[in-house]
Amino acid sequence: MKRKIFIFALWLALSSSLLLPLDAPKFPFRLEVATEQANIREKPDIGSVIIRQVPRGTILESTKKIGEWYLVRLKAEEDQLLLGYVHESLVLRIESEAEEPELIEEEKIVAEEKLEEEEKPEAEKKIPEEKGEEPKKEKIQIAPPPTVTPMVLEPSEKRFMLSILGGGNYISGGDLNEGAEGFGEFYQDELQIEGGESKPLHLAYIFGAELSFPLTSRIFLGIGADYFRGRKESSVEQSEITPGNSFTTRPEIQALPLRAFFSYYPVSFLFLKGGVEYYFAKISYYYRFQEGEYWKEWEGNADSRGIGIMGALGMEWNLASRISFFAEATGRYAKINGFEGDDTSRDTEGLIYTEAGTLYSFQVTGTSQKVYPQLFIRDRKPAEARVSDAREAEVDFSGIALRLGFRIKF
Repeated sequence: MKRKIFIFALWLALSSSLLLPLDAPKFPFRLEVATEQANIREKPDIGSVIIRQVPRGTILESTKKIGEWYLVRLKAEEDQLLLGYVHESLVLRIESEAEEPELIEEEKIVAEEKLEEEEKPEAEKKIPEEKGEEPKKEKIQIAPPPTVTPMVLEPSEKRFMLSILGGGNYISGGDLNEGAEGFGEFYQDELQIEGGESKPLHLAYIFGAELSFPLTSRIFLGIGADYFRGRKESSVEQSEITPGNSFTTRPEIQALPLRAFFSYYPVSFLFLKGGVEYYFAKISYYYRFQEGEYWKEWEGNADSRGIGIMGALGMEWNLASRISFFAEATGRYAKINGFEGDDTSRDTEGLIYTEAGTLYSFQVTGTSQKVYPQLFIRDRKPAEARVSDAREAEVDFSGIALRLGFRIKF
């Protein structure tokens, strides 16, 4: 008889276990999203596809942990379940449902009896019998400490970013523009040419590249370089009153600024940037005047180096998981002097003269007693007749650039 009972109990246990779904997942612990948002990825890899983004405070159920990644499930549309992976630094592990303190039925009865006993008057309270019977011990339920969500910085989803950009640049010019305008005004008065003027150089094209490394999910450290170049030619000729009289000016500017900067993303599509730049700068000028059959021209080239600062505001739009398009407005401040180079002059008679030295800015008094700014390379500080206020020229690279580009994320 005992053997039959044992066989029946064994059969009953096996039958009940077979009735349980074998593929029913168990979730031994829960996770709470501790950052502004967490990315749920298809695979436990930082480069894997993002299948869902969940906000701070979302409770996720996890089945297991693989390295630094938790396998979690979440509801999709039409009550479907999605399985994915979340990085451990984005969530905080909290007590599981199995660990939640829950009063069993016996403890609930004891607690209710204790409450009723405390509410009775002293005379009606039960007194333990003298037979040595001890009062039933009550289990004290201790509430778990409140969960504290720590400040957790989400790891960056990009190891680094490469940006390729191009656009237009507006520059001030400084003494380079003042010299070109002054030369035109001087010979306009000397040759009695009416109308027209020497126009300043302001616009240049710009190309560049940047490489950025993440410090946090919002702050990047970057290095970069730009190349910009521009020139402006002006020619004025008077053919009615003084036939053949004319003048030409052509200022030109080139620069290669190398920079180190920080960029900050207050939101995912907006960024701010600031940093310092080291300039490899070059300028050139071309002046020419003609009076009747006689003409003379000057051509100078000089270079220098200097430091400036920059700042930018931009917006970014994702085109794919690893490619984005961005547009930014960049402001620069850089005034550079100490240009060294050479000047070559030629005239109708075939005379060629080359002079090496420093780029100077000075004032020249014309026949009408007006004062005109001039810019030339000289081997010594100008001090001849009708010349005043001579000093080393300062070229102003300050300005604003509007740039568009693509950003590749690795």
